Amino acid sequence: MIDRPALEQLAGRHLAAMQSPGGVSVLLHLHGGARCAVHGFEEFLDSYCVVRVYPAEDELTDELPRDPAGASIFDRLVLPYGTIAFVTLTAREPDNRSTIGFHKS
Repeated sequence: MIDRPALEQLAGRHLAAMQSPGGVSVLLHLHGGARCAVHGFEEFLDSYCVVRVYPAEDELTDELPRDPAGASIFDRLVLPYGTIAFVTLTAREPDNRSTIGFHKS
């Protein structure tokens, strides 16, 4: 089960260890089958967390709303830890540096 320490501490440690020039993405997979692409975490509380999320994939053509300074405003989820089935952490290749095959040292 995903709980506060798993998300706040364990996932946080792995994200820090995975830093790559292309960035790291975080997907929360919920028990109902939904997936949430995480922009960041606002708060970790005992029973739930507050998560900034990107729009759902079918809404990606919409422009994100912006505040008066021009910064993107992300949706927020108040998410009980018990609804999270698992978390995917993925390091991305920098733009124009993706390779297919085996890396030779």
